[in-house]
Amino acid sequence: MNISLRAKIAIFITLIIFIFSTISTYLFVLQHKQHIEKEFISRGITLSYLLSKIGSEGLAAERLDLIERASFIINAEDVIRVDVYTELWDLIESYPSPPSHREPSLADAIKYFSGTDNKSYINKDEEGWHFFHRVMFQPYEKAVPITIGYVMVDLSTSRMQKAIDSMIKTNILTSWIITFIAVLALNILIRRLVGKPVMNLHNSVLMFKNGVIPEIKTAYSPDEIGDLAREFNEMSRTIKEKENLLIESERNIASLFERVDHAIFRLDKDGNIIRANNKFNEMFGDIERLCDILMGEKRVRDYFEGRVFENRVKVEEKVVREDGKELIVLLSLYPDIDRSGSLNGFDGYMLDITERKKAAEKVHLAAKVMESTMEGIFITDSEFNITAVNPSFNVITGLSYTEVKGRNPAIMAAGNYDIETYRQISGAIKTGTAWQGEIKNRRKNGEAYLAWLNISAIKDNDGKITNYVGVFTDITQRKLIEDHLNFRANYDILTELPNRALFNELLIHAVEQAKRDKKKLAVMFLDIDNFKLVNDTFGHDIGDLLLQEAAKKLKESVRQSDTVSRLSGDEFAVILNQIGDISNAVFIAQKILLDCSHPFYPGGNEIKTGISIGISLYPEDGEDAGALLKNADAAMYLAKNSGKNNYRFFSERTDSSSDVIK
Repeated sequence: MNISLRAKIAIFITLIIFIFSTISTYLFVLQHKQHIEKEFISRGITLSYLLSKIGSEGLAAERLDLIERASFIINAEDVIRVDVYTELWDLIESYPSPPSHREPSLADAIKYFSGTDNKSYINKDEEGWHFFHRVMFQPYEKAVPITIGYVMVDLSTSRMQKAIDSMIKTNILTSWIITFIAVLALNILIRRLVGKPVMNLHNSVLMFKNGVIPEIKTAYSPDEIGDLAREFNEMSRTIKEKENLLIESERNIASLFERVDHAIFRLDKDGNIIRANNKFNEMFGDIERLCDILMGEKRVRDYFEGRVFENRVKVEEKVVREDGKELIVLLSLYPDIDRSGSLNGFDGYMLDITERKKAAEKVHLAAKVMESTMEGIFITDSEFNITAVNPSFNVITGLSYTEVKGRNPAIMAAGNYDIETYRQISGAIKTGTAWQGEIKNRRKNGEAYLAWLNISAIKDNDGKITNYVGVFTDITQRKLIEDHLNFRANYDILTELPNRALFNELLIHAVEQAKRDKKKLAVMFLDIDNFKLVNDTFGHDIGDLLLQEAAKKLKESVRQSDTVSRLSGDEFAVILNQIGDISNAVFIAQKILLDCSHPFYPGGNEIKTGISIGISLYPEDGEDAGALLKNADAAMYLAKNSGKNNYRFFSERTDSSSDVIK
C-alpha cells in the first residue's frame, strides 16, 4: 500500500503525541495518587494523635469515657473503628466491638512499639489502614513522659479510592481531549509548515525527473525546509543556466561541426559513416564507408596495431575526391570506448595538406638550393640580426653560423666606411626597397675582398617586414679582370698613362668644366724628337724603355690636377686645367723642356733627345675638345719645323707677337 509522505508524517507525529500523552498522564496520575495517599495517611496520623491526647487525659484520670469525649472523631465518615489499650495492650475501650481478625495487626503493632520509641505506627492490610499512637503521660513538669496506653484508628480507603478513580478518569479524559486537539493542531501545522513544502519538494523532484525545472515558493517556509527549497531553487536555476549553456555549446559545436574547413566524420565500429559535416560531403559526396575514398585496400581497423583501440591514430593518407582528384590528407581517428571497454565507433577528421606538402617540397628545394649555391646567403630578422646562413657564407667569409648568429651583417665590413655603408643599407631596406651594390668586406683571416651584395625584405600577409635576405658573391677576381680590361681599354699598357680614348673623354669633361667655371684651359701635344732613330739604333725594347722614362718625367713636370696621356707611338698630350694666365702654360712647357733636356738611360744606354710641344688655349683656339687637340697638334708641328725641342702656341701661326712670349 502506498502511503503518502504527509500521511506518514501525520501518523508518526500522532504516535509521538499519544505516547507522550500516555506517559505524562501516567506520571501525573501516579503523582496525584501518591498525594491523595499522603493526605489519607496524614489524616489517620492526625486522628490517632488527637485520640492519644484525649486518651492520655482519660487514662491519667482513670476515666474511660474516651469514646464519648472523642465522638467527633469516631463519628467521622471514614473512621471504621477506634480501640484504646493499656500499656500492656489490654483492650479497655472499643468502638464498635473488636473482631478476632484484627489480632495480626495488633501483634505487628506490639512488636513495633516494643522495639522503638516512636510514638506512631501505621499498618496496612487487606482490611484497610490501621493507625496506632502511643499514649504518653507526664506526671509533673520536667518529668520523663511514660507510656500509659495505646490508641488505634482504622480508616476506610473507599473515599480515597473514589477520589483516586475520579482523578484518573478526569485526567485520562482531559489527556485524550488535549491529545486530540494537539494532534489536530499539529497535523494542520505540520501540513502547512512541513507537509506542503515537502510535497512541493517531492512534486518538484518528480517534475525535475521528467525534465522540467520548477521553482518552489519559499515565502511561507523560512525554516530548514525553506532553506532546502531555496537551495533547490538555486540548484534549479544553476542547472537551468548550465543547461542553457550546454544547449548553446551544443549549438555552437553543431555550427562549428558544419562550418569548419576540415572534413569531420563519425564512424561505427565497422567503419560505416554515421555522420559527416558539409566539408566532408563537399569533398567526397554521399559515401557509405571511409575505405571507399582511401587509395589502397585499407579498413579503419587496419590503422590500429593489434586492434588495440586505446590511442589516437594520426597518419598521412592519399584520398580521392568525388571529382577524381587525388589529395594528400592528414587523417586522425579517435576510438570511442565505453566504460566497459567496448568499442562504439570512431571520431575522425581529415585535413587537406596537399598544398602544404607542395609548399614543404618547395621549402625543401629552396633549402637545398641555398645549401648548394655558390653565393653566400644570410637571413636576418626584422632588426637586421643574422638568424641563418648557408654553407657558402662560411666558405666565402670564413665565419661560422655560431660566430655571426644574432649579429649585424656589418661585422663583415672591411673598414669604417663599409660599416657606415651597411648602416645606410639597413636604413634603406627598412622601407621595403631592395638594395644591391658593390661593397668591401673582410674575411675572418683579415683578408679584404670585394662583394656584390643584394639585400631584399620579406613581408608577411599584412605587409609587415619579418626578415631580410642577403645574397652576396665574391667578385674580387672578376673585379680584377674587369679592372684589367678597363685599364687596357683606357690606359696605355707601356706607360700606364691614359690612352687616346680616355684622354678624349677627360678633355671633353675638362672643356665643359672650364665653360661652366669660365676658366682658361690649355692642351699640349708633345712628340719625342728623333724617336725613330732611337728605335733603329737601340731597338724597340730600348725605345719602349725610353717612352716609359719620358712618361715618368712628364708626370713629374706637371701639376697633380693636370692629365698626361700617351696618344700613340712617341706622341703625348697634356691637359692643363684652370691655368689662369697664359704664363702658367709657358712655365709648365719650359719645365718639361728642362726636365727632358737631361740624358735618358733606358737599359743603361745614355740617350739625349728633345721634345717638341704644341699648345692650344681654350677658348681662344677652340671651344671643343676636338678643335683644341687638333690645333695643339698643328702647333707641335710648328715647333718641329722651328728646330725641335721647343714649344709653340697655335696662335703663333697668325700672331707674330708670339715671339715676345717665347
